[in-house]
Amino acid sequence: MAVESTSPAAPKGAALTEPLKRFDEAWTRVDARLCAAVLLAEAALIVAWVLLKGLSTETEVLRHAAEGSTTDRGGLVVRAILGAAALATGVHVLLRPRDNEAPAWRKKYLVAVTAALVVGLFSSLLWLKTGTGYFSNIINWLNTSSALAMTGGLRGLATFLTLWVALIGGSLATSQGKHINVDVVQRSLGERGRIFVAALVWLGAAGLSVAAAIGFADYIAVTGYKLNPADAPCADDPRRLCDVAPGIKVAHVMRETKRDLFLLGRQVSLDFKTLPRVLGGTKYNDYL
Repeated sequence: MAVESTSPAAPKGAALTEPLKRFDEAWTRVDARLCAAVLLAEAALIVAWVLLKGLSTETEVLRHAAEGSTTDRGGLVVRAILGAAALATGVHVLLRPRDNEAPAWRKKYLVAVTAALVVGLFSSLLWLKTGTGYFSNIINWLNTSSALAMTGGLRGLATFLTLWVALIGGSLATSQGKHINVDVVQRSLGERGRIFVAALVWLGAAGLSVAAAIGFADYIAVTGYKLNPADAPCADDPRRLCDVAPGIKVAHVMRETKRDLFLLGRQVSLDFKTLPRVLGGTKYNDYL
């Protein structure tokens, strides 16, 4: 005899919350993809900054060691890592053993790769100054004369991306219920009480986020975009000063943001023209 499977009945009011649930799921997917993209961009940016900084640093290690003075060894470390990685990879590609190779050949392969690593590490002493002028020109252009200068250069942009990852990560943790919270009260409540407290907390967090966004916009208008004047005579008492109307602040922010985006577009256009010259070795300050 066939037994009909019965699915549990939907909770009361589930139909009313279904659109909100779908919106939350879609927003979470956007947050997850954005977080992944920002993480990749931050990792690439940090790697680029470390490499350019190391390759543009002149390190006269031997002379400074003989004098007993300290020196920046960042260039030495970067060159040692690059040299070891390049030589070891080359030896691996050339001598990589096949499945039917004898065990003796595998031992020789391991010895050769290890020797390549050691030689690559110590060979950095031979090219301490190689390319320092070229890479100094690139990193100085990026930090002072490109669009990245608006965010504080490579390092400043990496800081902004780190903050962005933290904020997006907090949003993702909250949506999954994994954010840090104190649940002592909820443990002692029934199902209805827990739902009420959870809804109250979410509404409070949403209200706090809206208030923070409004305060941030106000900060941008007054401090960032130098709204002048930031206050005006009060309507009920002209002898006192009150904040200008929110509409004036919004219009000021929109106008200044539009101007900044225009300048950013012109700077990016100039960067595309300058980049081939800089990569070709032309001094960016001479070209500009």
